[in-house]
Amino acid sequence: MLTPDLSTGALLDGAGQPVEAQYALVDVSTSVLGEVVASDAARGMQVVRVDGPLGLATLVTGIQPDGWTGPSASWTRYGCTGGTLTILLQSDQGLHANEPVTVVATTSAGETAQAVVQPTDVGVPLNVPLAPVDGRCDVGLAVSPTAIPAERIGGGDTRELGIKITALTYEPPAP
Repeated sequence: MLTPDLSTGALLDGAGQPVEAQYALVDVSTSVLGEVVASDAARGMQVVRVDGPLGLATLVTGIQPDGWTGPSASWTRYGCTGGTLTILLQSDQGLHANEPVTVVATTSAGETAQAVVQPTDVGVPLNVPLAPVDGRCDVGLAVSPTAIPAERIGGGDTRELGIKITALTYEPPAP
């Protein structure tokens, strides 16, 4: 099992040593430093040419492969120098009927941003200003309310869903 160095994103082996690799097979929510040379969208996997030390650029947790969150999610950028994270949000009229969903983003530097997404909204931007702390930019998302599709619209989906994230775009600071 590999463990990321929390300040640099370098992936370390069980002995705490950096891992060297030519290629890495990773989940698409895990952004590895290198060039993506193949991907399988249906399985949510990609092959990255690394040719050296294996390291993370970005790590996302709490977002399902179909883009839905539960009550929380997080985004971390390693080696971050600041900038802006833009998150595109979408609700679902069947799931959230007549109630808006509130998404609050909190950074490790203490910044907050908020968006309220109506049930029919698509592509609502949430712009989060980033300031690095110990070489990282961390964003935590709190989503309320959540709903279980099986209880609201029927079917077998028993996940607790909050908001659908259709894009996460990191923009570094201007030079």
